[in-house]
Amino acid sequence: MKGVTVKRLVAYGEFEFEKTMKALNYPSEIWFDINPFTSHESLSKCYIQNLDYLILADEFLVTLDDLLLMNCKNIFVQHSRLREKHLNIYLKSWLRGQKEELEHICLLASRINWEEEVVPFTKEIVLKGLEYTTVPADVKRLFYCSVSDTDEKRVETIKGGYDIKRKDGRLVTIVLPDDWPWFEMYVWPNDQ
Repeated sequence: MKGVTVKRLVAYGEFEFEKTMKALNYPSEIWFDINPFTSHESLSKCYIQNLDYLILADEFLVTLDDLLLMNCKNIFVQHSRLREKHLNIYLKSWLRGQKEELEHICLLASRINWEEEVVPFTKEIVLKGLEYTTVPADVKRLFYCSVSDTDEKRVETIKGGYDIKRKDGRLVTIVLPDDWPWFEMYVWPNDQ
């Protein structure tokens, strides 16, 4: 593998993370379909990598501590244990200047009530104590990721959301659909 650059590692089974990362010259994008880690310590070593993309499928139940460890530009988590208060804490940590590398995060939580109905995140709890501007749902904005895909630029269309400005002027948009426990956070580049 000397001289070969691997951009994306997609893992469908168990493997030795550290040895594989070294052998593949440290890919900048990782997609785990299953959890190959045998301990939380080895998983934590993955989280602190400076990755462009980290995608975690079903077997990862991400906690607030896990999220705070991640040094990634773009994070997608299919299942998490996160609740509104955790998302509020994470937002406030970003507003204090932490997670400078973050561009986009997408989290889906496992939230079902006693009647087996899916429960969306409550905006009032996620945004508690934060000054925000509501962007109407019919307003569409394009978000360009700094890291392109292998064949084209990565572009997301953001519909509506809640804009929050940090003290340094950096803008973030939070999207909380009202029909699903879904949280997205877009950190706009300084020049927009």
